[in-house]
Amino acid sequence: MSDSMELDALDRATLIAWRVGNLVKWSAAALSVGFATTTAFYLAMRPLPSFSIRAGEPVGEALIALMFTLPAVLSAIGIGVVVGRHVYAWPFAIAALVAAAHLVAGWLLALAGWMLAPVGTYLMFSFNAMPAFAMALLEIYVAAVVARRSWNKRPRALRRFPRPQSRSAPEAGLLS
Repeated sequence: MSDSMELDALDRATLIAWRVGNLVKWSAAALSVGFATTTAFYLAMRPLPSFSIRAGEPVGEALIALMFTLPAVLSAIGIGVVVGRHVYAWPFAIAALVAAAHLVAGWLLALAGWMLAPVGTYLMFSFNAMPAFAMALLEIYVAAVVARRSWNKRPRALRRFPRPQSRSAPEAGLLS
């Protein structure tokens, strides 16, 4: 479809509905992939032998960081691939927003689970705000970068580019 072609109101509404539907559908799919990846990681960790993790010890701090960072990065990669391969425009921004929504929803679900659980059911970590903020930035950044790289692999016809600035021939230096 060229930019010079005029669309009637029904065609414009159909195109807008398709773009909004594309954004909502693939964002929800990416969010589902993020939750499935995180859930699969934690389910795979369950059969591992349990041992004491103590905050303040170097090994314990490293394992705690790994338990929170690795699923965040894996979820970000899944979110970035889905959004980058399917969203029509601005996949890096959309992936960052979906990753942020994944983080907020995950934290709210964890908080709700912690509040509803009987005492002693969940292992409580001394969760500092700075590592949580760094993990959030890492997940958002990874999702945006992966989405941008996936989007660049798509055929040019399936990517939306900003409209080029039209310049007249003398301004472009063609007639000098």
